[in-house]
Amino acid sequence: MDVSFEDIKNRAEGEGLDLEGVKDETGCGCACGMCVPYIKLVLRTGETVLPILDADTYKALASE
Repeated sequence: MDVSFEDIKNRAEGEGLDLEGVKDETGCGCACGMCVPYIKLVLRTGETVLPILDADTYKALASE
């Protein structure tokens, strides 16, 4: 979708968006969904430089 994690963070903070709001506003997380665990981390931590998640962490975040 060509939207950076920093942009997601700024929109979430500025507009009070949760995950569903981010999806609606940016389209991120609406296609394959592989970015959803990373978006959740951005929303939780405010970090925009994220590590590659190990499989267990990825699955845990994806299933929340």
